[in-house]
Amino acid sequence: MKIKNQKKSNFKNLSLIKKALLKKQLAILAIFILISLFYKYYVYIYSSLLGSFFSFMVLDNLIKSQKIIMDQQKVASFFPRYVSRLFLYAAPVIAAIKLDYFNLGVTVVFLVSMPLLLLLSMFLRLFKKVKPFIPKPK
Repeated sequence: MKIKNQKKSNFKNLSLIKKALLKKQLAILAIFILISLFYKYYVYIYSSLLGSFFSFMVLDNLIKSQKIIMDQQKVASFFPRYVSRLFLYAAPVIAAIKLDYFNLGVTVVFLVSMPLLLLLSMFLRLFKKVKPFIPKPK
């Protein structure tokens, strides 16, 4: 019984992390879109939306694969989901290269923004735990 509750809490934690990252991503996206509208760079708006959408899909895929691995103990499902994440990363890059109404740089920045936000939030959370143990300079 204890293991089932622990699995549910782990997935709940992953869902909360996803929601928190989505809020941060949407705030960054809204600010970027407003700046792009001010300067009338519509290509940047399309590229940021494309990158953010696929970045969220990659994060959602990662969380779902973690849930499957934790709940069902199916490690064999890791590789197909990993390959699907690679395709999700490749699709907007290929679209930005092939189509004229996307900017490759902006697309890539917003494509990696969600994983970078995840790493940054994990680092800050870890730093808050470790900070009391860091000796202060005299």
